[in-house]
Parts: sequence; structure tokens; C-alpha cells
Amino acid sequence: MIIIPLGNLVLGLYSILFALKGEIEYAVLLLWVGLLLDGLDGYIARKLDRKSDVNYPPLRFYRILKWGLEKSL
Repeated sequence: MIIIPLGNLVLGLYSILFALKGEIEYAVLLLWVGLLLDGLDGYIARKLDRKSDVNYPPLRFYRILKWGLEKSL
């Protein structure tokens, strides 16, 4: 089940790029879609009784981007 988190990462990166270009509407839209994907990812993980490895390095980098850098822009 790596497809949804990777999609969320791509949306987060594009949201940052749009924010840096000054296209705030697209950045906010991608942020909301990423938020929905994050919720869907959690829902599917609970239904499948899956636990994520929080210390997995790409996942830590993703969370820093998603909830730190993206919101500061």
C-alpha cells in the first residue's frame, strides 16, 4: 500500500512548487486533496489492520515536507 502515500508526496511537492510560483489557488487545492488522501490512507490502513513504520526515512522526509514546509508557504 505505497501508492497512496507516494501520491500524497507528489501532491505535496507540486503544492510547494505552485506556492513558490505564486499560484496559491492550485497550491491550496493540492493541499486539500493531499489531506483527503492522507485520511483515505489511514482509513485503509485501519481496515487492513496495517501498522506503518514511523522511522522509515522517506516517510519522515515526507512528513517534514507535508506538514512543515508546505504549510509555511
